[in-house]
Parts: sequence; structure tokens; C-alpha cells
Amino acid sequence: AMYAFWGEQGSGKSTIAFQIMKRMCKMGKKCVFIDVEKAFNSEQQEAFGLREYVESRDILHLTVDNYEQLVEVGKAVAAEGGYSLVVCDSETQLLPKLPEDTVISDAQPGQKARQASTALTVLKSVFFKEGITSIFLFHARANINMSAGPYAPASKQAGGFAAKHVSDV
Repeated sequence: AMYAFWGEQGSGKSTIAFQIMKRMCKMGKKCVFIDVEKAFNSEQQEAFGLREYVESRDILHLTVDNYEQLVEVGKAVAAEGGYSLVVCDSETQLLPKLPEDTVISDAQPGQKARQASTALTVLKSVFFKEGITSIFLFHARANINMSAGPYAPASKQAGGFAAKHVSDV
């Protein structure tokens, strides 16, 4: 199953994911933590009681920068086998990979959303075949659509709606 946790910064998404990883490790399962934010340091590991699992390699700590790397890492983890859970914190921080000669202003509208949808769809299939559960964390962003009216939500999901259409929960 693929789960999507979505919420404001500091709302507890990572904390919930850490607790799930800790519980899985206590059950003898191995996990992968894909650290897009590059914030899963030894202090954080210690604070959440995960350091021993990282040191024993029951939690494999990896970092990626873009969707292509995420898919490569996901496929490699699935091919290696032995992992029960993959957590990605946070999908919102992933960047679309642009050709090296691209000027940022030349980037196509919706490029991040298209790449997110493709990457999550591919990973869902890869993980499903191997029986791996995945959790992707998503940040909320302020809704800056001034024409939406007074009843519009204060926040939106960043990077399009790929998580809603790809995730199981």
C-alpha cells in the first residue's frame, strides 16, 4: 500500500512516520528512510529512538534530490529485497530534473506535478510487486489564489494532486 501524509510544517507527519518505522524495526522488519530534506541527523535519530536501528542497518538512510533519483533508489531497494517499508520525507522538496542548459524561467508549468505523478505511479507498481509499504510525506502550502473567494481553503497540496490519485490512503 502507498500512504500519503499531508499537512502543515510541524504538524507531526515525520513523527508519525518515525514511530511507524520504529514499530516495524521492533517487529524485525527493515525500513528505508529517503531523506529529501537532508535533516535526518544523529540528533534527530536519537530523539526519536531510531539511532540504534540506523546503526544496525535495520533502517537504511538514503538521500535524493529529484524524481529520477527517487525512482532509481526505489527500484534498487525493491531489487535488493528484504525491506518492508519505505518512507520519503518529503516529496514536496523533490525537484524536477531539468536539462543542464535550461534556464529556470524556461521550465514548463506543471512540470513538477507531471514528474511527481509519473514517479509515484512507477514506485507504487515497483513496491507493490515486492510487498513493500510506502509512506510519502507532503507539505501544505499557502493558497495564494486571490480569486478563489472567501471560502477557499487556506492551504493547498504542493506539487499538484498526484498523491491523491496515486496513493491508497
